[in-house]
Amino acid sequence: MKFLVDEQLPESLCRFLLAKGFDAVHVNTLRSGQKMPDLDICKKSVKASRVVVSKDSDFS
Repeated sequence: MKFLVDEQLPESLCRFLLAKGFDAVHVNTLRSGQKMPDLDICKKSVKASRVVVSKDSDFS
């Protein structure tokens, strides 16, 4: 399973998922210094077939 970990979650969650054998990427590695809008995160996750992991209750 492939995951995209949202920016409000720690990068250590991404490392944990990697250690458990999952393919995980943190949003911080995809952005260029600015906060990435939810819509952009959704587009990137769909394009890469990744499940978004977020604690954002209003994630679009």
